[in-house]
Amino acid sequence: MLSVLFAFIANKKLVFGAADMTPRTVVKEAVSFFTLRGASLLADTAILFVGLTLLHGSPIIVKVIDQVVVIGLNYVFSKQIFS
Repeated sequence: MLSVLFAFIANKKLVFGAADMTPRTVVKEAVSFFTLRGASLLADTAILFVGLTLLHGSPIIVKVIDQVVVIGLNYVFSKQIFS
């Protein structure tokens, strides 16, 4: 939870430079951010399950593919929230 909170603050202020700090906006963005990070976790779990359990892929290759997809999802989700 703390790492996602840190990511929220870093994305809001440093990455996307979102200036609106009204409580209503911050709460709305935070709820969206945490929800979409949960969706990223589900995608992460699904990719690993399919890649490792069903396809019997190489753990390193599956994890690299997984991380590329999850990082991409997190960026797109964050851009949508803070833009």
